[in-house]
Amino acid sequence: MPVFENFLSYRRQETLLEVKNIYDSLRNRGLSVFCDIYTLNNGNFDENLIKYINTCTNYILVINNRSLDRCSNEGDWLYREINQALQMKKNIIIVFVGEVDFHNLPSSISELQYKNGLKFDIMYYDAFVEDLITRFIVQPDDWERSTSSDFVINDGELVSYKGASKTIVIPEEVEKIGAFAFKDNTTIREIKFNDKLKEIGESAFERCFSLVHIELPKTLVKLDKRAFARCYGLVGIVLNDNLESIGEECFVFCTSLKLFTLNEKAKHIDGSAFNGCDLLSKILVDTGNTSYQSIDDILYNSQNKALVRCPPNYQKHFVLMPNGYENIGVCAFSKCVNVSEIIISKSVVSIDKLAFEDCRGVCSITLPDSIKSVDASAFKGWKRNQEIIVSDAFDKALYSQIDSSIEEYNHISEIVSSKYILVKTTFEAETEAVKLARALLEKNLIVSGQISRLRSIYSWDGKICDENEFELSCITRGDKYPEIELFINSHHSFELCELMTIPIENTPPKFGEWITSYVNKGEKI
Repeated sequence: MPVFENFLSYRRQETLLEVKNIYDSLRNRGLSVFCDIYTLNNGNFDENLIKYINTCTNYILVINNRSLDRCSNEGDWLYREINQALQMKKNIIIVFVGEVDFHNLPSSISELQYKNGLKFDIMYYDAFVEDLITRFIVQPDDWERSTSSDFVINDGELVSYKGASKTIVIPEEVEKIGAFAFKDNTTIREIKFNDKLKEIGESAFERCFSLVHIELPKTLVKLDKRAFARCYGLVGIVLNDNLESIGEECFVFCTSLKLFTLNEKAKHIDGSAFNGCDLLSKILVDTGNTSYQSIDDILYNSQNKALVRCPPNYQKHFVLMPNGYENIGVCAFSKCVNVSEIIISKSVVSIDKLAFEDCRGVCSITLPDSIKSVDASAFKGWKRNQEIIVSDAFDKALYSQIDSSIEEYNHISEIVSSKYILVKTTFEAETEAVKLARALLEKNLIVSGQISRLRSIYSWDGKICDENEFELSCITRGDKYPEIELFINSHHSFELCELMTIPIENTPPKFGEWITSYVNKGEKI
């Protein structure tokens, strides 16, 4: 039986035309592709399909909004193909033909919703195929596994990794993955944890861009600070039942993460764990957890009586905090850009650092008289047109501190003298550059954002770094620079992001009119 590295799976009556185009394009580029309608010969239909899935490297699933409707039936052939690919841990690539709803999938294939993919684009078809081949399809040698000689291990702690494999198999003797062990390894695609691992250390997998899905072992108890920070491709996380602690900024800037479900035994999760997770819209909690609960998709600590975290992409505009909670925790509403109204419970006595950072959609917020302490950074990023309302009985000294802290934390640069300017900044992930360019356009702060790939050699933390980056160049008006600087700094994943302006001279009148017509002087961010 021949071996095909790529298996095309689809519902024939739904996406046959798209599959035909993909099949021809991959074959024309020299890739081996299985597609039942073109490849199957004599023999048992069902047995052959399963064999071809078992021997392929990439399982490419082409679906539209109706393709998964019959997958609740375990006898359905598309269900059987998906289930087999998941069980065999194939590199699953989803090609979306329009919007797809994963909510009604049976539990046996529910993992499918966490797999990465791309949209079929007939208008820019060549670019679509190029993305499919270069960003998603892997070659057989990409799955070469790590060996014991690739690791430095001391007394059960994996200190560092010196191999080049894309599939990492954690050795059996490892009980802790040490701090920074895999940091900045942008080629790792898959991690196979052992059954003895108890802790993943600080920044252990930070900036592992290519990680898409992780399944934590049942023995793991603790995730330290920034353990999976800036894993931009991370879509799915399967927690175990025994995980107790998730450290600060653990998943910061995991910009593909949409849903997180806290397990039964979790006792501590830092409010900053999901900062920068721009797509995260729900934080759910296992019903057996006695420390936490999810109320309207917002995470609360029932024992400490604290509102822990509203997800950054929370879809509701209105938040009503239940009575009985006394604390609004660190980063509780940080950069929740969709929220426009927050009603604070009259039982609240303290507000922690960065609790309402950059809540730009909130016009006003009323602080109850019960509040006794507010961290100086709680309202970082607030503008003077955002009102903090208190009654006459509110502690006047505390209100004065809040008012002065807003001034301190909201320095605004001066307007650039040039009428038109180019604003430049860089990112390590193209998705982040695209997202910020679109956000600036939606705010009418720029008229154009151009993205280009570049190689950066620079000094940072006493080291000479040599990295691939993406530069965003924005065309705008000089008087918009203070707002642009504030917006970029508050949304950028870098600790210190590059920002520079270049005057645009000798602008033709019609070009200037184009800039001015879109970058509306009266628009507020």
